[in-house]
Amino acid sequence: MLRIDKQHRTTSSYSSIHIQFDRNPYDLSVKPVRCSTLNDISGYKQINANNHSWTVIASNVLDGTCYQLNINAPTPNSFRVTGDLHS
Repeated sequence: MLRIDKQHRTTSSYSSIHIQFDRNPYDLSVKPVRCSTLNDISGYKQINANNHSWTVIASNVLDGTCYQLNINAPTPNSFRVTGDLHS
């Protein structure tokens, strides 16, 4: 499992958490966890290899929720979260 240390925060414009992978040659799973406690916001969401579309991994998240991502994947991937670019 890979935990992405970058912290994100939901807003009134983005109460759902979306992710888009630029490179994902393998099936993977991802879930958001709370920054302070690392408790799950939702369970793992499976994303198939070479799926480059936006995927909702959590919805109806409270405004202002701070979260990080846990990713189960064999290799690091390049991805975006609700408009932010990471790699």
